[in-house]
Amino acid sequence: MHVLVETPPAISRAPPSNNTRVCGRVLTHRTVYSQSRRCIAAAGGDQDVDELLQEDLRRLQERKQESATTSSLGGGNDEKAPLQDIIDKALIADFFFILFALAWLGVGVGVKSSSGNTGILDAWLGLWQWVFQPAIGVLMLGAIVSGFIGWLKKKM
Repeated sequence: MHVLVETPPAISRAPPSNNTRVCGRVLTHRTVYSQSRRCIAAAGGDQDVDELLQEDLRRLQERKQESATTSSLGGGNDEKAPLQDIIDKALIADFFFILFALAWLGVGVGVKSSSGNTGILDAWLGLWQWVFQPAIGVLMLGAIVSGFIGWLKKKM
C-alpha cells in the first residue's frame, strides 16, 4: 500500500496541528517534506505520486469548504458589524487627538520653563475643560463599551 500522508478521521475534524503522520510516524511540520519524499521513493516510484497528490488536494478542498460553511453559519469571528467598525475608527482617531493634546501640553510647559512665555500653555488651558477632558472621557467610555461588546460576543 502506498501512503504519503495518513490522517485518521478524528484528527481531520480537529483544529490544525503542527504534527502530521507520514508513513505511520508522527512528524513536526519541519520534517514532513523530507520524510514524505523518502516515503515516495520507498513506495516504488512516481506513478502513485500523482494519485496521492490528487487525493491530498481533494482533502484540502473539502477542509476549506467545511471551514467556509462553518464561518458562514456564524462560527467566524472575523466579521464585524459596520457600526462597531466605525466606533473603533473613531476611538483610534480620538486616541491620536489625545496624544496631540499631550504633546501640545508638553511643548507649552517646555516653552514656559525655558523662556517664561505662557502663550502656548494658556491656549491649551483654555481648551482643557471643553475639548480635551470630554475627549479623554469618550476614549475611556469607548474602551469600556468595546471591551463589554467583545465579552458579550465571546459568551454567545
